[in-house]
This record gives sequence, structure tokens and C-alpha cells, in this order.
Amino acid sequence: MNALNNTIPWIASLLFLAILLFLAAMSWMTVWAAIFRGKHSPWVPLVGGLAGVAGLSLLPFARPHFYWWLPLILDGGCVPGLVSTTWFLVCEDAACENLAAAD
Repeated sequence: MNALNNTIPWIASLLFLAILLFLAAMSWMTVWAAIFRGKHSPWVPLVGGLAGVAGLSLLPFARPHFYWWLPLILDGGCVPGLVSTTWFLVCEDAACENLAAAD
């Protein structure tokens, strides 16, 4: 019974970490396509990073729990995507105000 109690957290953790890897790769491919190809496509914010946080939290030993924030940084749809989107929206609004003031 003890082996089963140890196996379930490992399986759940690895499943969530696999979801993180897949979604983070897709997010960074979206970023790469937008920067280098000029091709814009929708991205899914926070899902991959939160799956990574869940995966690290479910690991049956305590050391990785300290790094709960790392998936949120590594996934392009989390902190990097939200910061760049916020920057774009702020700069776009500032550009519109500058154009209106110039008229």
C-alpha cells in the first residue's frame, strides 16, 4: 500500500509537468513566430505555468516546492506574456494620446 501512496503523486506530478512542457513550448513557438515571422496567433495565458506549479507541488519530496514560481517564469504565456501584453497596451495607448496631442 505504501508503494501506491508514493506512485500516485509521482504520476500526477509528471502529468502536470508534461502539460507544462507542452504548453510552454507552444507559447514560446508563438512568441518566436510573432517576432521573427510577423505571424500572430492566440496564446493561452497562465495554464501551462499553473500546471507546472501543480506539478512541483505534488512531487513527493519537499525540495522542488521552493521553486513553485519557476514555471510561471519559464512559460511564455505567464509572466513574460503578461508583461509584454501590458507593455504593448500601455505603449499603444500612449501612442494614441501622442497622436491626438499632435493634431
